[in-house]
Amino acid sequence: MPESSEQTRPLHGVLPAFKEKKVERDFLRADARRTRRFIRMLALLSIVMTILTWHGSLEPLAHRPDARLVSTVIRGIFALLCVGLLWYSQKDASIFRIYDFTSALYLGCVLIVSMRMSAMEQNQTGLMWEVFFVSRDGLFSWLVVSAAVLLFVPGHFAINLAISFVGSAFLFFLLLKSGGEHPLQALYVFGSAYLITIAMSGHFQRLQRKHYQLILDLQDANGRLEHLASTDALTGIMNRRSFVEALEREHRRCIRHREEMALVLFDLDYFKEINDNHGHPAGDAVLKAMAAAVLEQIRTEDYFARLGGEEFALLLPETDPPHANQFSERIRQTIENLRVAFQKKQISVTASFGVTYLHPADNDEDSIFIRADRALYEAKKKGRNQVMVVEYSGSEAL
Repeated sequence: MPESSEQTRPLHGVLPAFKEKKVERDFLRADARRTRRFIRMLALLSIVMTILTWHGSLEPLAHRPDARLVSTVIRGIFALLCVGLLWYSQKDASIFRIYDFTSALYLGCVLIVSMRMSAMEQNQTGLMWEVFFVSRDGLFSWLVVSAAVLLFVPGHFAINLAISFVGSAFLFFLLLKSGGEHPLQALYVFGSAYLITIAMSGHFQRLQRKHYQLILDLQDANGRLEHLASTDALTGIMNRRSFVEALEREHRRCIRHREEMALVLFDLDYFKEINDNHGHPAGDAVLKAMAAAVLEQIRTEDYFARLGGEEFALLLPETDPPHANQFSERIRQTIENLRVAFQKKQISVTASFGVTYLHPADNDEDSIFIRADRALYEAKKKGRNQVMVVEYSGSEAL
């Protein structure tokens, strides 16, 4: 069955599909992987049972070479079917084909087991009845495997009902022919057992889908919580906690691989005056506009965060000093040229920048952060709206 058809096939005819096609496709793939593992386990178990009971089941036919040969062939066929199912379940084939394949075998098992029960009722003898009687272990093993596969592999509800009806009709007909005393009771047992299997199968599939939906909801909720915990609510960029974690992580990586890294701290100049003269909503608008403008300039591998208030930070992995200086100057000019419209007014702002670079002697991320903060202080001290660089000098006191 093609993948597109498999994705749209109704499971048991009554199971609702997920509204999003991608979710439905992902669920079917995950469910198919689980089902294949289960089928492989059952097939292996059936093979082991057939091997363990091989000699004991054939021993009663030691005096009938022809019956022993036929029974051996029958048991061998069922063993090969188990091997085939084991091989087929490892292929990336449609899980519904496995269901259809197993359904046909289930019907065959029901027919043969029904004939065996008929032979037991009449105490018949002969080649056919003796063969079926001594072959019971292999047949029952496959019957159990087939029923379990039908339980866990999704299929059409109507097909399940048809299989149940045909199998029960086989049993009822043969019991009537054999003159069994309680054919209706046997029919009730077989029919009820299969209908219960159908009901359990549908219920099992519903539980799987609910469980999968709960997992998706939990992952989505965890993602939102993680986003809220690591993101600044106003600007939508990283917050201080997530930036410090990124700085620590990149520091270790760059030291280990001997790569270059630059850290840039910048602070908006006289931001308090914007809040005092235009109000805090105007200051929030400036912060959001500035953050959006900087985001357009940075690379995907760069880290941009709001450390608090009007203080921001940029972490530039794999960036040498000349490029870090040029980048910082470009960001400074971008902010200087920015005009934020607020209540028919145009608000401008500048920023002071402090830049430093990773040195092999930096034992932790705090040392590089302290140097960048010192560079920012120097930029403010020398008149603001400029970029200052502080390089490693061998002493944190410098």
